[in-house]
Amino acid sequence: MMPRTDSAPGSSPMTATLPSNTVWRAGRAVLLTTLLLLAVALLAEGLLRLKLRGQQDFNVYADAMMETGFSPLWGRAHAPDRSFVFRSIAYRTNEWALRGGPVQPRPAPGQRRILLIGNSIAQGLGLAEDDTLSAGLTRRFAADRTASAGAAVEVLNAGVPGFTAQASIEYFLAKLAPLAPTDILVLATPLDGRPLDTPITSWILHNSRLAGKIYGRIARLTEPQGRDEVLAARHVLYDGPDAPGTRVLAQEFDRLATYARSNGVSVTVALVPDLINLAAYPEMLFVDDQFRRLAEDHGFRFIPLYPAFAGGDAVQMLLSPTDPHPNAGAVRRIMDLLYPALAAQD
Repeated sequence: MMPRTDSAPGSSPMTATLPSNTVWRAGRAVLLTTLLLLAVALLAEGLLRLKLRGQQDFNVYADAMMETGFSPLWGRAHAPDRSFVFRSIAYRTNEWALRGGPVQPRPAPGQRRILLIGNSIAQGLGLAEDDTLSAGLTRRFAADRTASAGAAVEVLNAGVPGFTAQASIEYFLAKLAPLAPTDILVLATPLDGRPLDTPITSWILHNSRLAGKIYGRIARLTEPQGRDEVLAARHVLYDGPDAPGTRVLAQEFDRLATYARSNGVSVTVALVPDLINLAAYPEMLFVDDQFRRLAEDHGFRFIPLYPAFAGGDAVQMLLSPTDPHPNAGAVRRIMDLLYPALAAQD
């Protein structure tokens, strides 16, 4: 007679423990695989940082000149009192994290203070400080003021690489309003209405070079290619009052207009055309129309900058054929168009 067991029919004490052993082994394998992948990612991150430092990647500039903490959506902004030489160009920020030298906390009585806000085009990435739009406008005003014995006009540079108009306005209201500008010059681009990253995505991208490279490669694959795709993308952003880009700009212009009315500040919105797609820009002028409508509805002056570049060769206006930033000659074109309008408000 066979001895009794408590096992289920067709099973044995050994096989009864098999599921728990299998789960434990599977869990251990997942843990070891995760740790291995993490170690590989950390090694790749370290090697990539070393490589990029040698290549003077933009993140090297960001590590030296910028800091996190302004907003989880916009990641890094310039840090105060920094200096760094990046790609043979000297950069410095003052106590307000503006590009350039020290400024007084408030303008002198009767002095006109224009605050330039925007992205890396406003900041003058790739340009010597004297070649930036803010420096050029300051010199033009100084020449006119000397001739007329009037009060000096200063143009302060609050441009931040990677910022949209939305980020620039939020940054001004949060950090720079105590500078008490008499004028605000918003240097916008057709991409200023694009959606922002989520906070977690922004944090990862600003703290991991590997993630940034992977994200950048994927983004380039999904970016609009060619005239038709670029036009379609611009229509998605700005075609009508309910388009996402239109709504974003309307919301931020509302906030800026409230500040401007309360403080007697004059606001000018100047739109830089898409220089990489300059040949196709005549078909994108509906973007200018939307910016004009939004600006004028909020009591702002609007200045389209496409006429400064119409008919020109985009390659001759860029820092390089693959770099969308305007060179010093292109910035002078912008200044030549902007200055008469700004001077007329003096």
